[in-house]
Amino acid sequence: MNAVFGFGGWSSRITMERMVQCEKDDRGRWNIGYLATVKVTLRNGVSHEDCGSGDGINESKVKAHEKAMKSAVTDAMKRAARHFGERLGNGKAMDDFIDALMSVSR
Repeated sequence: MNAVFGFGGWSSRITMERMVQCEKDDRGRWNIGYLATVKVTLRNGVSHEDCGSGDGINESKVKAHEKAMKSAVTDAMKRAARHFGERLGNGKAMDDFIDALMSVSR
C-alpha cells in the first residue's frame, strides 16, 4: 500500500471482530474461528471496507486465538485493499505487504 499511496497516505481500522468458533478437538487442540471487518482509508478520505475469516488450531488456547484473529484481520485487509485496484489485488506484492505489516504489530 505504501508503494501505491505513499507512507502516511492510508490507514486501516478493525471495525468488527467476532469469535465464531471455540472448541477442543479429540486430540486436545483448540479450534478457534474469527470473523473480522477492516476499513482501509486513503488520505483523501476514500475508503473501502471488507470482511475476512481466519482459524487457529493449537494446543494453547491463546496461540489458537492469536492465529485465528491475525488470519481474519489479514484476510479482511487484503479484501478491502483489492477494491482500490489491480495493483492491490490478492497477488504476491499484497501478500508480502500484509506479512510485513503483521510482523511489525507482533
